[in-house]
Amino acid sequence: MDIQKETIPKIHENVKARKEQFGLLLVSKRTPILALNDDSRVIWECFDGVSTVEEIASRLKEEMEEDLEQTIETVKCFVESCYDLGLIEI
Repeated sequence: MDIQKETIPKIHENVKARKEQFGLLLVSKRTPILALNDDSRVIWECFDGVSTVEEIASRLKEEMEEDLEQTIETVKCFVESCYDLGLIEI
């Protein structure tokens, strides 16, 4: 899948998430339990079905300590991985 700045990720309805001390645990019927670190957790929590990849990256720019273009690339890679695992819809 070719993820663009305009892509709008939305968490698949069958995915459950639970906050943990290290970040987040994700559970779905399609994948084993996945553990996300704090950086990935922050991105995951922005998957609201309304915000674009670029909007998510703009919000995260300060936390990621990267420039906007690099943050966009980081978010795009994470979105693609989540999509490939069936955790999100686009």
